[in-house]
Amino acid sequence: MANAAQKKLAVQNKRILMFMLVADVTVNLLFILLRFFLRSPLSKFSKFLYALSAGSAGFFHYQLNRAAAPKYDSKGALLYVGQDLLQQGVTSYMIDYMYFSWIVIFLSSLTSIKFFALYLLVPIFVGYKAFPLLRMGFEQLQKFRNRGSNDPASSGQAEPAATNQPLSKRQEKLRKKANKYQSN
Repeated sequence: MANAAQKKLAVQNKRILMFMLVADVTVNLLFILLRFFLRSPLSKFSKFLYALSAGSAGFFHYQLNRAAAPKYDSKGALLYVGQDLLQQGVTSYMIDYMYFSWIVIFLSSLTSIKFFALYLLVPIFVGYKAFPLLRMGFEQLQKFRNRGSNDPASSGQAEPAATNQPLSKRQEKLRKKANKYQSN
C-alpha cells in the first residue's frame, strides 16, 4: 500500500481538527448561552476578555487548520498531508494554549468571570520555557565576546599568576611585550 503512513497521518490530522472544531464551537456556544442570555449581563471588560480569549484560540485553530488540513484532488487522491499535529514544539504549544483557553472559557461560563485571571499563568509559563534558551544564548554570546577579545585570560590561555606562582623576570618581560603589541 503506497504512502500508508501519509494516509494515516492525514486521517489523524482530520480527526484532531474535527475534534478541535467541535470543542471550540461547543465551549463558545455554552459561554454565549449561559453568560449572555441566562445570567446577569456582562460588563464591557468581561466581554473584551471573552473576545480576546475566544479570538486567540480561534486564531490558533485557524493557523493549525491551514498547516495541518490534508488536501485532496477531485478524484480523492491525497495531494498534501499537512503537518503532524502531534509533533513537539510550536504546534504542541498552540494546541495546549487552545485547550487552556477552552478550560478558562468553560469555567468562566459556569462560575465567574474571574477565571480569566488564569491567563496570567501564560506569560509565567513562557518565561519558564524561555529561560533556559535565553541563558544558553547569553552564554554563547559571552563565549563569542571572550573569543574576540585580546586578553589571554579570556581566550583560554592561563597565566602563570593564576596558578599562584610568581613570574620570573623573563616571563614578566614577555608578558609586557605581548601586552604592548596587543594594545597597538
